[in-house]
Amino acid sequence: MIQQWQESHTLLTTAVSRFCDSSTLLEQQCTSQSGNSGDLISRIDSSLDYLQSTLHQQLTLARVSLAQTRNRLARSAVSLPQEILCEIFRHVVYDPTDEDDPSAVMISMERRVEKIYRRLYSLLGVCTAWWRTGLDCKALWSVIPVNLGRRPQSTTLALQRTGSNGLVLALSLPLDTGRIFDALATHLSRFSVINISSNFLPDYTFITLLKMILRNGTSECISSISIKYCRKEEEIIHWGKHATKPFDTFLAALEPQFYQLVGSLSVLRLGALALNWGRTTFSDRLVVLQLSGISLGRQPGIDAFIAALSSAYELRDLKLISIQGVPNITTHIPVGDVSILPHLESLYIEDLCLSMFSIFMTFITPGSYHLTLNLYPSLSTSYFTVDGTPDIRATFASYAQVCAILRLIKIDKLIICMDESNPWSSATGLRALLKSVPKAQTIVMNSYHLDMDILRAFRQPPRPPSWESTRDDLFPKLEVIEFHCSTIESPLGDLKKDIKYLLASHPVRRMVLGVHYHVENEAPLDEDNETIVWLKATVPEFYLFPEQHDPPEKTIVWQLWDV
Repeated sequence: MIQQWQESHTLLTTAVSRFCDSSTLLEQQCTSQSGNSGDLISRIDSSLDYLQSTLHQQLTLARVSLAQTRNRLARSAVSLPQEILCEIFRHVVYDPTDEDDPSAVMISMERRVEKIYRRLYSLLGVCTAWWRTGLDCKALWSVIPVNLGRRPQSTTLALQRTGSNGLVLALSLPLDTGRIFDALATHLSRFSVINISSNFLPDYTFITLLKMILRNGTSECISSISIKYCRKEEEIIHWGKHATKPFDTFLAALEPQFYQLVGSLSVLRLGALALNWGRTTFSDRLVVLQLSGISLGRQPGIDAFIAALSSAYELRDLKLISIQGVPNITTHIPVGDVSILPHLESLYIEDLCLSMFSIFMTFITPGSYHLTLNLYPSLSTSYFTVDGTPDIRATFASYAQVCAILRLIKIDKLIICMDESNPWSSATGLRALLKSVPKAQTIVMNSYHLDMDILRAFRQPPRPPSWESTRDDLFPKLEVIEFHCSTIESPLGDLKKDIKYLLASHPVRRMVLGVHYHVENEAPLDEDNETIVWLKATVPEFYLFPEQHDPPEKTIVWQLWDV
């Protein structure tokens, strides 16, 4: 067809050229005295009529058809090479942002998988070409969902359509263990990333799954394991002499394979699960470790954990969340003599008591790593034991003492939440806390009542002309300030003056304003608000979330990791 069109184009071009030449020649040769002028006039009228009506319409139709064809081909994604189209699809499907909650940083595994497959099937439904591309692109099916609100057929279809290896298992328990376990058993060697979320599940079901992974998976294939497990009786970990029971004790004869697997991982995340730290040795492969919701017990358990942690020599990213322990009051921490994790780049600490916080900060090698502290009231309490007694004792540090301890540590990012019981909830307490983190560049404030007093707490302290900085009177110069789930009980314009002072005190390049409640009888905050318009023009990166119900960084959310 294309050849016929090209040949017709050539013939038309030649015919039009000849017609133009002959018409010009006819004008030159014909005179009014020509004998057959009447007949010639009739022929010219017929030609003009054809040119002005029929030929003009046909050429217009041809021109429109050619233009539409050209534009459709020029803008059609079908014309892109399949590998490029597949890569575009991959970015769309696996985009980590939640369009329904743009401020969310952490999305639950269940919700993320739902988003992935909703986007995938939306792309497949556009046209036949995209359907074929979606089915041929194996990477789009690499996340295998199991019991995430999806039918069992979804698991089977994804396993059929994806590639042969490098798969991601997203498994939510409890489930119909018989059928699902049988379906997965023959495919476990294809997985490199395993994500499991389990709530209030009988031990035998969870252990059956782990045994199946150890028998059918291979340590060479699996590089990342993230498991959240919670029993009802351990929903809240109480301070006590007993450490969280290591779940590997249920594996019996498979323990050697289990520790071989642990020693080969590059990523390990455990929620409410503990290992036998005395038997745990990580390898140089491990670069990411996250532990949450466990108790190390007394001093021997703490020592075993520190020893296991020290084996992760190449660790880059460490998160310690709600790690409990009761050290012996007479234990000597050799400051400067023993240090671990020399290559650490990022350390996240949340909800530790003061005694455990001090132990970790002493043992971890001081360096250039980025420290994020999610501050909890628990940091004011130390638990310890005394030789020869089974009792657990507690001491409580004042807020001034806590601030003095924080001042000795380089904290890069501080996360705080307003609560009437937290001393940093008031403007005075917030200012004292800011003075204790002089190196901080980022602060995230959740659920605060945003008023003039809170904003004024950010002002740089006045300094005389002869002032020279000392560690005690330094004040941070914040580059990122985020207010989330804020309550604003006055028109935002009333706070503009104090916001100006805040921006004059800090080199802010990014500011986030998430609002949970705004004053009644006031127009809802939106992009057209005068103060918001001013902020967007003043701050290089300013983001408004006018209806925010949850803080974006919620570590209790178990995510779909490594996707």
